[in-house]
Amino acid sequence: MKNHATQFEDRILIYGEGGKLAIEADLPLELIQKYDRYYDKKVHLIEKGRTTRINDSKVNKVYVAENRSVRKFKDQLPSLSDEEMNKAFKRIVKSKTYQKLVEAKSDGKGHKTPILWIKDKLNGGCQGMAHYNGLIELQTNRNLYILLHELAHTAGHMHHDVGFIQAILKLSSRFISREFAKDLKKSFKKSKIKTTISTHIKTPLEWFEGYERLSAARKKL
Repeated sequence: MKNHATQFEDRILIYGEGGKLAIEADLPLELIQKYDRYYDKKVHLIEKGRTTRINDSKVNKVYVAENRSVRKFKDQLPSLSDEEMNKAFKRIVKSKTYQKLVEAKSDGKGHKTPILWIKDKLNGGCQGMAHYNGLIELQTNRNLYILLHELAHTAGHMHHDVGFIQAILKLSSRFISREFAKDLKKSFKKSKIKTTISTHIKTPLEWFEGYERLSAARKKL
């Protein structure tokens, strides 16, 4: 994203496209960079499907939410033999559902033809692992959800953020059941994990109105 710099009295203000809009809207100097950060974060969320840039802070919450639903629907998720898992993998990867998830990634990080290795044991006691090169490693005798979780990664969402959540919900609805996907979505929400992305970016004036209301509410505390 292109940066801009403007001289304000005794300081030089460096900002992005959001800051440029804030200046044009005549926002107070001390709020220009705050709106700029909001704008930059919102654009990143919409384009990348991630609320953070570096860390994978939601991974533990995601695992807890997933395990809740998997335990509840264990009858729909029996352990699969290696042959059954390989057949499921090939069928899912060739499906329109998976291929559309890959194509939706504008940065080209999804893998249309991932590779599956099934092993007796994985490092770190993991049940499954997806790599950036599109390789998936699964421990033998796992259920279908473990495979779908890793395929949501190879579709282009290597972190457990909003983009990943949307991908795993679509895969679960298509290849497990709508009932399971519905319960999984509720479980994510229970763990306070975002499942949707709003594409609306507030204008500087809309953002300022919200900022003022929040500031006023804090003063009353």
